[in-house]
Amino acid sequence: MHAEGKSISLFEKTAFQKRQSVGRWGLGAMFRNDEGQILVAATWKVFGFHDSEIVEACAIYHSVWLAAECCFTQVLFEIECINIIR
Repeated sequence: MHAEGKSISLFEKTAFQKRQSVGRWGLGAMFRNDEGQILVAATWKVFGFHDSEIVEACAIYHSVWLAAECCFTQVLFEIECINIIR
């Protein structure tokens, strides 16, 4: 668990592998405390998407769900995709 008032940051990453015109994506998320220690990490597989922005949105969705499951209440999201941020 994390101390009250401390923030947790999320690092999420997506990787794409295309095989026979079927999108196959690997998603990953890692939550760290304010000291940089890893609190939880997870990976997911997503199939059938060809748009990287949709997959980025899926990664964020899974990450928010994981944060809620872990009862993290103060999370900073580090997101590289500008269209998702808007």
